[in-house]
Amino acid sequence: MKRIGVIAFFILILNLFTSIQASALSCVEIPTIPEAYQKYDGVVIGRVVSVQEKRQNNQVKLSVMRSFKGIKEEKLDIFEDKFWGALSGPSVLHEEYLFFLNYEEGQGWVNPLCAPTKKVADISGDEFTFLDARELQLTVDGTEGAMPIHASRSYIVWGSAIVAVILGIAGWYLWLRRRRG
Repeated sequence: MKRIGVIAFFILILNLFTSIQASALSCVEIPTIPEAYQKYDGVVIGRVVSVQEKRQNNQVKLSVMRSFKGIKEEKLDIFEDKFWGALSGPSVLHEEYLFFLNYEEGQGWVNPLCAPTKKVADISGDEFTFLDARELQLTVDGTEGAMPIHASRSYIVWGSAIVAVILGIAGWYLWLRRRRG
């Protein structure tokens, strides 16, 4: 019995000296901004407006501040891993990030696990210079320029309220006339 214990002890000691390097993810090396720009479908700077936890992931609503590739909308819904997010972790509410996104059929825009997403405060001057040269014009509701008046919900609500008040006053006036006459 002592012999088995001694052999097990030596095997344990040998394992300490002969460890093999292993990586859990394939993204051991973080790509540079130009390398990541080529690799991903969409590149934006966005502010996290809301984070809704789902079963497998988080649905993150973004207000897009600037776009550099693939995305022209001012508002965007993306999905990210619930626990890991990208390299910087799950998105934090009201923070601004440089997102590197992929588009997946059936799911939409995804912040992949190994994407080099980072906070805007951590972007260097050279990286900003690279991105500035590639900036895209954002659109509002799929159209260029300002939002048309008829597309705003507040005009629909106020217009409906005014029509209801006018119809109410007209109905009350007709009811009074019938009652008197």
